[in-house]
Amino acid sequence: MKSQAFLAQSGAESRMMLRRREVVFFSILLPTMFMLLFGSIFGNTVDQESGVKVISFLLPGYMVMAIMSVALISLGIMTANERQNGVLKRLGATPLPRALLLLGKMVSISFVIIIAVVLLLAIGVSFFGVTIRGNPIEIALILVIGIAVFAILGLMIGGMVKAEAAPAILNAIYFPLLFLGGAILPLSQLPDWLQQFGKLLPSYHLTNLLIEVMALGHPVADSWGNLLALLVWGAGSLAVAARTFKWE
Repeated sequence: MKSQAFLAQSGAESRMMLRRREVVFFSILLPTMFMLLFGSIFGNTVDQESGVKVISFLLPGYMVMAIMSVALISLGIMTANERQNGVLKRLGATPLPRALLLLGKMVSISFVIIIAVVLLLAIGVSFFGVTIRGNPIEIALILVIGIAVFAILGLMIGGMVKAEAAPAILNAIYFPLLFLGGAILPLSQLPDWLQQFGKLLPSYHLTNLLIEVMALGHPVADSWGNLLALLVWGAGSLAVAARTFKWE
């Protein structure tokens, strides 16, 4: 019964996500537009050092953009709204354990992210000749970890702030993660002091992991530092959320 309730809740929340125009735009359409734009500019450009197409290095960043748009912003805003409107409190009173309720939210956003990632991969491979060199299982594992880390961050913030303040606070966090973490612009293009700051961000480590495995074909073990940093971010956010998350 609990598994059926869990799947039903996850399915219902994912459908609610897909009905929201801003979620579809920022998580699916905007990364796709970036992919098409920069693919048309750099689609035939090859990095001389690695022999890999430049667009293959850009694709992971657009995937990270999609992950953060849904897992951080959309989940955080919806959680803050549900908490303030009393929906979260009522859900917490159902027979489904609260931990499973929050896990169901994380699963629901994964459905939306999968759509975005598959679309980006299809465009990259079909139109710009992107070659996925890494192990598909390792790529899937990285994506799962990345979704979990940013979902925990989204839940942590959504569980603390007021609904009316959530969009501003989450966007103030999202844009530095996006632009200083190397998801849109290579970190090497930024001033040195910004590079040092960017290397502390979870978006940097997730983008780097995907580049190393997807574009360069390296095993994930070769980027254990990036993986460890992501796990530390996830564990730290979970510890904070466990202390600060409010159901009403």
